[in-house]
Amino acid sequence: MNNSGFVFEFAVQEYPTDSQTKYFIAYLAGELTIKIDGQVFFSEPNMLLAEFSLALKKWLGTIEVKKKAVTLKYFTMDHDEAEGAILKLAPVDDTNYLICSIWQKFTCHRLIDEQELLYAATTFLKELKEELSKRSVGVRYDVIDNIKLVE
Repeated sequence: MNNSGFVFEFAVQEYPTDSQTKYFIAYLAGELTIKIDGQVFFSEPNMLLAEFSLALKKWLGTIEVKKKAVTLKYFTMDHDEAEGAILKLAPVDDTNYLICSIWQKFTCHRLIDEQELLYAATTFLKELKEELSKRSVGVRYDVIDNIKLVE
């Protein structure tokens, strides 16, 4: 478990069946919780976890390529974009972010250090991959591992 004040937690509740593995991103679902300083900021019981991990991986890659803080706006194929981002991490300077979500439990005014976010995101990706390898679903995780940056 992460000792950081910012944590992504998940519980896979729906694994793709053999016939669904081709569309892995649309069928790997579960609960996603974001905690800030021990408080639940966000909790969604039916999140597309593979799709979210793709968004995180792209965001991490963009930060690495651009060598600066960049905004993450996560939208899902299951939700209308017009309502706003499911999750938004917006840089306020070179090393700090503000977080917001259309489904947030409270307004977070605390600046979140980029290193804290990077640690939480990479830990989430690693733990999800480990969980999937236990279930032999790692076959499609290569989609996330081999993502190409378009930005």
